[in-house]
Formats: sequence, C-alpha cells, structure tokens
Amino acid sequence: MGGAVPATLSTINEQLGAIQRISAERPNQKILTGITFFDTKLEQLYYQAAAQELKPVTENEYVVGDLTALLDAIGQTIIALESACASQVERGEASVVVIVITYGYENASKLFRFEQIKEMISRLEATGLWSFTYLGADLSDISEAQRMGFRQSASKVYRKEDMPRYSKFMEESLHSYMSEKDLCMSVRLDFLEDDEVENSDDEPGEHKA
Repeated sequence: MGGAVPATLSTINEQLGAIQRISAERPNQKILTGITFFDTKLEQLYYQAAAQELKPVTENEYVVGDLTALLDAIGQTIIALESACASQVERGEASVVVIVITYGYENASKLFRFEQIKEMISRLEATGLWSFTYLGADLSDISEAQRMGFRQSASKVYRKEDMPRYSKFMEESLHSYMSEKDLCMSVRLDFLEDDEVENSDDEPGEHKA
C-alpha cells in the first residue's frame, strides 16, 4: 500500500493540472471539481471548486488510514452531488463524472451496502448524464467494482508503476469528453476511452470479471 500512496497523490495532482489547462482552453464550459478522501471517514478537500481555485494536494492533506469504507464514501458523495446539481442535470445543463481511485478493498462501511450503491449508480447512469469510473491500484481484479454496479468497461485495475500512463490517459479522455460536449453530443457512459495501456497477462490492468 505504501508504494501506491505517492503514485496516487501524483496522479491526483496531474489531474488537477489537466482540469485547469482544459478549463483555460474551453472558457465556454464551466468545470467544477470535488475531491473526497476516505478511510473510515470522509474528508472533502474540494467541493464544486472552480478550476482556478484548485491547488496541488500535499502529503499533509492526503493522510492514509488502515481501513477502507469505500461504500460509504461513494454513497455519501453521490447523495451530496445529487443534492447540489440534480436540477441542473435534469434540465440538461450539467453532467457529472465520478472517478473512484482506490488501492484497498471495501472493509469498513457502516452506512451503505453493495446493493444500495449498485442501485444508485444504475439509476443515475440511466439518465445518460452521469458517468462512473473505478480505478484500482495494485488490486487483483474488478469483481468488487462490479458488485457496486460499475460497468466492466469502466472498471480497471493496474500496477502502481503504470499510474503515470493512466494519468495521461485520463487527461486525454477528459479532452475528448469536453469536445463531445462542445458539439452538443450526448455524453458517453464510459468516461475513459479505449485503454491503450498495455498489460501483461494475469497482471493488474486487465478487465477481469
């Protein structure tokens, strides 16, 4: 786990930089960003923050605990997002991209069950304006992601040393996603485009059921 922490922190900061660059390139589109850290409790570092408000996350802000209340983190984040932007999404004025990055399996949630998270994700993706992606660092497979309702095509596991390539891949996907919105196309459920990161057989990175 320890080796995944600096890689995860670097990936987060690279994505914040990408959001700022893309926001500057597309002033006609408003990008609001939130970051939620979690172990046995949630910490909201950013919530609906404009691109210019984002700053690199420090090691002091990213404190790792021993347990992973993943279901609670996802469930509470979805509820907060629905409360904040449901009316805009219903009017077709906004879309929501949720990306979960974890290097631990669920083992500590008290508020939500797998079935509840699966229902929430399924209901929101059915609107065509919500997208959910699961990225697991140094995990063995995506079976837990699928139990939560993440589609197989939107669930990936990978080695921590592959994080820099995945970070670039996510930035390219964000560019493509925003381009589609510029053209008034309906947003795709798969925020990540076809994965071009090569994976070895039976190693993290494969799409495993």
